[in-house]
Amino acid sequence: MQDGRVLAIIPVYEVAMPISVEPRESGHVLYYAFIDPWTIADVSSVGVQAQTYLENATGKVHNVVDLRQSKQLPQGILHARHAFAVLFDHRDAGETVIVGASRLARAMGELIAELLHFGRMKFFEQEGEAWTHIRQAIAADNGHDNRRIGNHS
Repeated sequence: MQDGRVLAIIPVYEVAMPISVEPRESGHVLYYAFIDPWTIADVSSVGVQAQTYLENATGKVHNVVDLRQSKQLPQGILHARHAFAVLFDHRDAGETVIVGASRLARAMGELIAELLHFGRMKFFEQEGEAWTHIRQAIAADNGHDNRRIGNHS
């Protein structure tokens, strides 16, 4: 207290969004970071952003989904597979890699992909391995990956 006034220190907290999405790799990748707790509504909201991005894309857009900071799945995840459809159904949707999924998240992801008839999903424990896979997919899209066009050297 100074001169009869009460001075208060009010802490400022930066609130992280439960799911963020940003373009990377010169626009060839949408990177999603999930942080607990997140909801199906959060997925739907990010899906709208992704849909807009894909509508303006000039080629394949791959997805990197980072679940390393997400250890729990929201209730009703299986019934909300339509919320994930933008990752799979769009004409410019490429491959999807998921990093750091728990066993349950991996099982649910595999089931959702199966229900949506999406065969371009892979799971990785290490982020570096996921990026290597995605960069190979980008190179293949651009015709620069010898392994994917028949030269197995």
